[in-house]
Amino acid sequence: MIRRLSGGERTALSNLYRLLGRLWWQEVDEPLLDALSAPPFDATLGLDNVPPDERDQLIADLGSEYCRLFIGPADHLPPYQSVWSEGRLESHHVDSMTMWLELARLDRRSIPTGTMVDHIGVQLHVIGTLLAPHQPWESHSEELAEMVDHFHEQHLNWPKPLFAAVESRAEHPLYRELAKLCRALIAASRPEKRAEK
Repeated sequence: MIRRLSGGERTALSNLYRLLGRLWWQEVDEPLLDALSAPPFDATLGLDNVPPDERDQLIADLGSEYCRLFIGPADHLPPYQSVWSEGRLESHHVDSMTMWLELARLDRRSIPTGTMVDHIGVQLHVIGTLLAPHQPWESHSEELAEMVDHFHEQHLNWPKPLFAAVESRAEHPLYRELAKLCRALIAASRPEKRAEK
């Protein structure tokens, strides 16, 4: 898919990946709610027609939902590749993601404190950054496509069970639709050689 995108399409895809990554790694705050309450996301994520006097309550409700789903204290869904792939925190996926952060020139301080780098939000942010304009490989579409394919194979082949669990447990449409949207996006942009099988 990446090989066929124009520069503008690649930039839009980069922005989408980074926005979705942000939704996974932190609760919704007011600036993010503003961005999500506008087209094209408002109706998709269940945030259309939110009256101004209900915004604070919505942010609080989304924060509670985020904590219940992803933080705990019990029966939560840790959004980490190591947990879903290896059954434990901080497996070899963390070392691999650390190398990808360096390649994408992402400062680890840009990731919220306490977030391990094999978090699905960080992974979406990294692929978005790889696709962003002004990277050294921007004009080398074949090299970029190969990097993205390699990243997919290493770090985006695991989250289907996480997405399914979020869809079944989420009470607010935002998180159900987030899981559906991420599943569709990852499937659409997976390596072409795998997509053809």
